[in-house]
Amino acid sequence: MGRVCDKYKLKIGALADGELNLRDDETSDFFLHLSSCSSCRNEYYDLLELNRRISITGEVKPPEDLFIEFEKKRSSKVIRTLGFILILVPYLTMIFVGIWDFINNSDEYLLMRVSTVGVLSGVVLLLIYTVIGRVKESKKDRYKEIVR
Repeated sequence: MGRVCDKYKLKIGALADGELNLRDDETSDFFLHLSSCSSCRNEYYDLLELNRRISITGEVKPPEDLFIEFEKKRSSKVIRTLGFILILVPYLTMIFVGIWDFINNSDEYLLMRVSTVGVLSGVVLLLIYTVIGRVKESKKDRYKEIVR
C-alpha cells in the first residue's frame, strides 16, 4: 500500500463492516481509488471474507458459572493476596527509603523534615487503615454470594 492507500485504509474497513459514512465529495474519490487499486480492493475482499467467517462462527459464550467458580477457588484468593502484597510492599519501601533519605539529608531544615515525615506517615497509616477496614468489611459482606 502506498501513501494514497493509507488515506483510505480505515475507510476500507468501515465499508467492509457496513459502517461507511462518507461525505459526497469523498465518496467518489474513495470508490474510484478502490476500483483502480488492486491492493486496496484485495484488502476489502479479505475483510469481507473475514466478516463472513466471523458471522458463521457465531457468538460463543462461556459457561455462566465459570467466573463464580474461579472466584471461589482458594488459589484465586491466594493470587489476589500475593498480587496485593507485591504491589504494596515495594510502594511502602520506596516511601520509607525516601523518608529515611530525607531525614538524613543535612541540607534541609529540621522542622521541614519532621513535618514532612509526619504527613507522609499519616498518609501511609491512613492507607493501611483503609485497606485493613476494606478487607474486614469484605469478609462480613452478606451479599458476596449474589452475582452482579
